Amino acid sequence: MFDPIKGIDTDKPAFIYGDTLNEQTSLQLKGDYDKKNHGFSGWLMIGDHIKLEHVLITSGFSLISYVGKERTEVGQVFFDYKTARISFEVTDPELYKRITSKSYDGVSKLIISSPASNAEEAKRVKDELVRIDSEELLSH
Repeated sequence: MFDPIKGIDTDKPAFIYGDTLNEQTSLQLKGDYDKKNHGFSGWLMIGDHIKLEHVLITSGFSLISYVGKERTEVGQVFFDYKTARISFEVTDPELYKRITSKSYDGVSKLIISSPASNAEEAKRVKDELVRIDSEELLSH
């Protein structure tokens, strides 16, 4: 029988790279992936201090975080639920500042990819996830 829900519980190395920052961190992801509706629901933790309690991930589109009724669109995300690989761009000014300690200027790039231990691996994860996402769109 087809099980539409896949539980995800992962804690992997991640790498943050962009115009203002290049550093290793970790990324924890816990929740459920709904294969029928192609979306993840759960929580995400960046390093030891930044926890997004209620997140929704739709690969190729957006990573959204909720605090109560307040909705924050973190940025574009690519996610492979089978391997729990993820790459997302941070365009939310508040989260950008929490990660970099700098104000977001609206154009600087800040990308987090996991699993990755350096910028080269992080970029490869992102490129592979973008390719997978594009192939899946074309097959539908």
